[in-house]
Amino acid sequence: MLYLGRDYTKGCVNVGKKAEMDKPDKKEQGDGLEMINMEDIGKKRKRKKTPFDYIRYGIMLVSAIVFVVAGYQLYSIFHEYSKGEKAYEDVADNFTKKEESTGPAANSGAAAENGGFAKVNVDFASLQQQNPDVKGWIQFEGISEINYPILQHPSDNNFYLKKMYNKEENTAGSIFMDIANQSNFQDYNTFIYGHNMKNLSMFGRLKEYKDQAFYQGKEFFWIYTPEANYRYQIFSMHEVKVSSGYFRTFETMGEEYTAYVNSCKEDSRYDTGVPVSGEDRIVTLSTCTAAGDNWRFLVHGKLIAVENKNAADGSGVPEEIPQEVVPIEAVPE
Repeated sequence: MLYLGRDYTKGCVNVGKKAEMDKPDKKEQGDGLEMINMEDIGKKRKRKKTPFDYIRYGIMLVSAIVFVVAGYQLYSIFHEYSKGEKAYEDVADNFTKKEESTGPAANSGAAAENGGFAKVNVDFASLQQQNPDVKGWIQFEGISEINYPILQHPSDNNFYLKKMYNKEENTAGSIFMDIANQSNFQDYNTFIYGHNMKNLSMFGRLKEYKDQAFYQGKEFFWIYTPEANYRYQIFSMHEVKVSSGYFRTFETMGEEYTAYVNSCKEDSRYDTGVPVSGEDRIVTLSTCTAAGDNWRFLVHGKLIAVENKNAADGSGVPEEIPQEVVPIEAVPE
């Protein structure tokens, strides 16, 4: 039993008759002292549920479901990232081998500038047995994360958007060349695409070229093919709309191509100090940007050195195949 009212037990140090006589009569009590059963308290407190209660319960249930779904989605995203990273680490380990820095990179001192950068030898014969769409390999000096095979589908520019080099589904996709380009990199403008991944894999680090300080020491990259190794120097980078005139491949020189190269140079976020002309072959790297779905971030590099694997002295350029200018009909999404 619970007594409601003043605490009359205080001061009752003797248990006996006097204590009993000192206790006030419940009937004579003027402050409403009474004994109440605990079950009665529960009954008094109990009330009917209102519509607001059900709304509150519904909100709590929906919130719990959203929390679980969001957690699962985050897990799925990170699982995809991990799977993609592991696959590309494996392909690099199994099909490439680092070599001592030789040729143009060593002669320019790039190896020392970039923390001991070393080119890789790619086993294209074995890699192309797994997938004939492998046409090359890209590696950056100073950005170890960009070290991937280059794919090119015969007819579908979107095929490798969500497929890795082994054609397995993955949000990382592949680094791939535009279907309008020649696979031997002899066009005057070759387009290569890659996702702007949040974990900085694929082309996720290209956006860092927006900062001129990042550019210093990271202005060179290599493209390896079964026939030759090509070294490029970045001369421009900028954001453009997909509908702009930048998405075009050029397989020959001419006034139109010269104007295109000049536009690339003039529209760069900053002056790199790298000279370029209408006689230079270039590679354009394209990735998504936070500016929106209809925008891309482009990085342009000009060809500065060639190591022909078929030449005894390691020099020379593969035979040119002059053709007409080809517009890119469908920029990858």
